[in-house]
Amino acid sequence: GGAGGTGGTGGSSCGNVVINEVSPDGASGSDEFVELHNSGTCVQSLSGWTLKYSSALGSTPSTVWSAASDSIPAGGYFVLGGSGFGGTKHGAMTGGLAAAGGGVGLFDGATLKDGVAYGSASSTHPFIEGTTPTPTIPANQSAARSPNGKDTNNNATDFKIAVRTAGAAN
Repeated sequence: GGAGGTGGTGGSSCGNVVINEVSPDGASGSDEFVELHNSGTCVQSLSGWTLKYSSALGSTPSTVWSAASDSIPAGGYFVLGGSGFGGTKHGAMTGGLAAAGGGVGLFDGATLKDGVAYGSASSTHPFIEGTTPTPTIPANQSAARSPNGKDTNNNATDFKIAVRTAGAAN
């Protein structure tokens, strides 16, 4: 929050939410999830936040999740799952993520907070950080931040292909 707001000091926020893990394809195409992680020191309200998806070619992003009165505790995880995701989820994604490539962007209102492009996404994808997307994500695996929560704004170095760990450290 801002100065005087919950958790705010001098206009800075103590919450730090990033896209921590992306899995566009599990046992089925709808067995997909995006995990958010708050590596900050206080609870982060997600009121007004959205997750948007754009195809590998960088089509106009569509909203696949909108927060209600959700929040993430300090050090916590928040899993957004597709209709076929069988794990514990905090929110449901509408639409789907293409397994071959695409990207997701996390927005606080109109402000892009974090983005990840993967697979066949172009180097000009609206959600890419750096110039190279993460590799194509095989079925039943994910692109996971390594180390957990670290964001250097370069998808190619921030993420590795790994075992799915929705709701837990990578």
